[in-house]
Amino acid sequence: MATSDGRTKRSENYKERPNSKRLQIEKQVLNWSDIPFDILECIIRYLCLEDQIRIRAVCKAWSVANRHIPAVAAMDKFPWALKCGWRYSDFRLLDPFSGEYVREKIVGGEECQLSFLEIFFGRSRICSGAKPYASVYGWVLFGSYLALQPQQQIMLFLYSPFTSEVIKLPELKECPTIHVATFSLNATSPKCVVFVLATEGDTNYVKLCSPGDYSWKSFELNSGIKAGRADSAIYANGVFYCYFLHGQLGGFNVELENGPY
Repeated sequence: MATSDGRTKRSENYKERPNSKRLQIEKQVLNWSDIPFDILECIIRYLCLEDQIRIRAVCKAWSVANRHIPAVAAMDKFPWALKCGWRYSDFRLLDPFSGEYVREKIVGGEECQLSFLEIFFGRSRICSGAKPYASVYGWVLFGSYLALQPQQQIMLFLYSPFTSEVIKLPELKECPTIHVATFSLNATSPKCVVFVLATEGDTNYVKLCSPGDYSWKSFELNSGIKAGRADSAIYANGVFYCYFLHGQLGGFNVELENGPY
């Protein structure tokens, strides 16, 4: 249609054809989860600490452990501090570079999309009172009473604040009183052993298991040490050592399954 000045006027009823190049490009836009892992790995390695953690909330596929998604690059070079306010499910990870807490409410928090409770348990908050027992190799050992169960039980699990990975351990159905607990190696190692010193009545028990086990091994300690007086536990060269409040030091040999000595 021509106007009086000779210019061509586009019809008001003209519509861009559906097979236009622009629409074709829009249809080809992929989801974030479709990004190849090798490209994602390169991107993550150039991000700062906070962004390395937050990027895992972009899509579900990135929130779980994957060998192509690296953990925080500097985690093996500096000590990290995890501030635990376990009564209120408030856990904060301290950035060693800036001295600031970069992540809040790791356990059961509403502010953090990477809450392992939402990933692992949904929003049940069944373990919102989880208590930390030990931290080594970038993992934290937590324990919580399962008060919603018909019989009160204790659940222990290993959690990585760098990857949000959770490794669930067998439940302690006898509901003992746990005094100290720790683990031997990186939680992903097939040789990792979790150690618990607990009291049932007037007797101390050592309980052992490894990630992937369906039950705990239990050993009664007839050492003469007053039940429930252990203060701390560490692992070295195949032996778990416990320091007792009266100055006594006991050891439990994992391979021989005996102790204390």
